[in-house]
Amino acid sequence: MLADNDTYNYEPVGNVATLPDDASPTDVMDTEEGWRISIHQSVQIIQKNNTRSETFLEYLMSQEEHVSQYYTEIEFLTAPIKIYEMIKSINKVNIATDGGAIQFKGSLGFVIADEDGEILLSCYGQPSGNDPLSFRSEICAFLAAVRLVTLMTKYYDNLLQCDEPIRSKIQVYTDSLSMINKLEAYGAYPTASLAMVLDSEWDVLSALHKALKWFRTYPKINWVKSHQDDLVFDKKAMPLNAYLNSEADELATIGLKRLQEKPRVPMDPDTAIQFHINHRTITRDLKRTVREIIHLKPLKQYYCKRFGWSENIFDIIDWDVFRPVYKKYLATKGIQWMHKFCIRKLPTGERVHKKDHFHDQRCASCLDNEDDDHILQCSHRRSIRKKVLNQINLLRNTVDPRLCDIMREGLMTYFKGQSVSTAMLRLRGQEDVDNNQIYKRYTLLIDEQVVIGWDNLLRGKFSKQWKIQQKAFITRRKLSDPRAYARAQKNKKRKEAKTNKGTKKKNKTEAFHAFFQAIIPIIHETWTDRCIDRNTPVLGGRIVAEYDSLTKKITHLYTLKEMVLPEDELKIFNEPLKTRLADTNQQLKKWINRWREVIDHSMKRVKELAQDNSKPIWRHFTANKPAKTTVSRKTNKGKKATLKKMHNNPLTNVFKRLKKKRSSSRVVQAKTTKYKMNHMISKLYAQLGKKRSTSRTKTVMDVEIQEIDDRFGDEPK
Repeated sequence: MLADNDTYNYEPVGNVATLPDDASPTDVMDTEEGWRISIHQSVQIIQKNNTRSETFLEYLMSQEEHVSQYYTEIEFLTAPIKIYEMIKSINKVNIATDGGAIQFKGSLGFVIADEDGEILLSCYGQPSGNDPLSFRSEICAFLAAVRLVTLMTKYYDNLLQCDEPIRSKIQVYTDSLSMINKLEAYGAYPTASLAMVLDSEWDVLSALHKALKWFRTYPKINWVKSHQDDLVFDKKAMPLNAYLNSEADELATIGLKRLQEKPRVPMDPDTAIQFHINHRTITRDLKRTVREIIHLKPLKQYYCKRFGWSENIFDIIDWDVFRPVYKKYLATKGIQWMHKFCIRKLPTGERVHKKDHFHDQRCASCLDNEDDDHILQCSHRRSIRKKVLNQINLLRNTVDPRLCDIMREGLMTYFKGQSVSTAMLRLRGQEDVDNNQIYKRYTLLIDEQVVIGWDNLLRGKFSKQWKIQQKAFITRRKLSDPRAYARAQKNKKRKEAKTNKGTKKKNKTEAFHAFFQAIIPIIHETWTDRCIDRNTPVLGGRIVAEYDSLTKKITHLYTLKEMVLPEDELKIFNEPLKTRLADTNQQLKKWINRWREVIDHSMKRVKELAQDNSKPIWRHFTANKPAKTTVSRKTNKGKKATLKKMHNNPLTNVFKRLKKKRSSSRVVQAKTTKYKMNHMISKLYAQLGKKRSTSRTKTVMDVEIQEIDDRFGDEPK
């Protein structure tokens, strides 16, 4: 019964499980007259359009955005109903998926084929998200293929009024082993998916895990090696899984070239929550991403103020080179030195002197004012220059030689304290035989690095143009002779496969990242030596006395330069003595400790080789065998003992003593020793018709012919 003023009388009848379709929330007051209802807006029910789409493709594209986003370009090589019939049959269905990614953009591609490998459907699309990696692209490719099969089955089941389940065996090929392992982890125990809520790419992983459960028989997922078509692309010669994977990879590559960046992910109701920052959806590394976005703005302001940069200069720096080395060094060596070095806050003499005037602001090695630049430019610490140049020479094996020349010229100009602008102008003016500027294409790189600072390059602040020019160099080398380049890459992969057989392959370190990682310990060692020289107390000129002692030792070792092996001489004595003595005490100690034992061993080796190549002394006196003599070393200690004359010694009694007034330039040949012949034995040999011979072809005293030019002549009478 309806009461006045929207007041209703009621009688309890029972409970209901659901509300009517036109129910709306409102406030109710229980009074003596009944329920008093407040003013409310009635619900208007929107009639659903139950008209079915004409084709399956229209039905597919009419799905919500989080589903339809994956099907940018789909091509049916046969009628969709044929694919549906194959799914419903007992035949095998092959699905191959692949994904690709570059900076801030990803793509996906998949194909559906029959059991003979005949492709029936191909598609490529795009995974959305903030800087999607290949891992997310691979998951989205798999998810797109599974949802397509699901939607196709539901569409034709509804159209044909078919209730039969899927009987086909679905085989999925993917080259993402990490995705397979992650899906296995999702099924480890019933609540495993809940424990992975904060894992990377949880939204698409959970959606894929749920989509796979729809199948009556769980699809079989196999891993296939990627890019097998690089060696040979032949449908008949390649295995079926490799062929299908190469087709999916080609589709993903097409999508990567044609599609645009899509940083915002459409909301999937099953995900329940999304994280957006600056109109970008964060799907991985939530903690690091939030910290980076929050701290990036104040960090940029600090760097610009500290180094005198503008925001544009901060943006042209390739922080991907700096970040991993900085983090690794902090994790192993601590934050103290690395952080202060990178922001130019090391406790140099000039900086310490400003806080406390009792500290000397001069360098302990060369007595010049010590600032941040002087640590690297000190004339008594030139070893750092040589070590950095050695690292640049190692870059030439993989990096563009022109880039190495630019880096060498810029760093050496900075080490010497010369004008960088003048050096770069001189470098730009170099021309080839055809009067073309050699470094014309590197103009932007040179300008950006000069603005950033060559000293900051040693602190990891590389311009982004270094990587860009290196990629362009690889492309030019590849296009100049594609066959030779492909052959070299093929041989390189074969060698790596042989050497790394049975071991897990590590990610290859980028060239400039490896260079910065190599020079940091060199600079740290220089700083350590500087601290030892500066903070060692000077007691009675101990440092000067130590330097004199080290100078004498090194000077003595340099006198042995010609007594070592030639190959060792190039390594050990690679600098002149004057340059070597200009180093600090710590550098001199390290050189002595490193090379003193090597010099001794090399000298011993020279003696051994000399003995092997020299003629034994008896060869100069007898032709074939040494004389069998015994020399008594006993001395008669009696009072009447006579000294043994040297000419009576069997070892020296080879030449006849010459008379006086005789030239010593000619050697008088010693007389041969005559042996007595046993005539009875000789007659016996004669009767037998044989000639008697001795064991020696020559007597002991037969000597080689020796003659010395008579330079002085006989003494005049």
